Amino acid sequence: MRKTFLYEARVSRKTSDNANRWLETCRTLYNVALDQRISIYRQDRKTISVYAQANQLPDLKSAYPEFKSVGSQVLQGCARAPRYGNANKKFVLTDLLFNLGF
Repeated sequence: MRKTFLYEARVSRKTSDNANRWLETCRTLYNVALDQRISIYRQDRKTISVYAQANQLPDLKSAYPEFKSVGSQVLQGCARAPRYGNANKKFVLTDLLFNLGF
């Protein structure tokens, strides 16, 4: 018989606020990276690799101080999220199939 356990994390207000700030930063990075890929595709009909975007992260961290509070590996993981690649592939495929004019 398998048993399932449910654990509730009891964290301080400071830890909770820090986690929420990290999530917001990752969400922002994900949306900015996806927007960058879409705009480059619209302009040049080319795609930018996830690794090229990951190489831009140090410049992003120096330009925007809120990204400094999040670790570099976390930010790279946000940029390399599996959903992110699939969203870009679906966008390009939809544009090719239906000629949306992007």
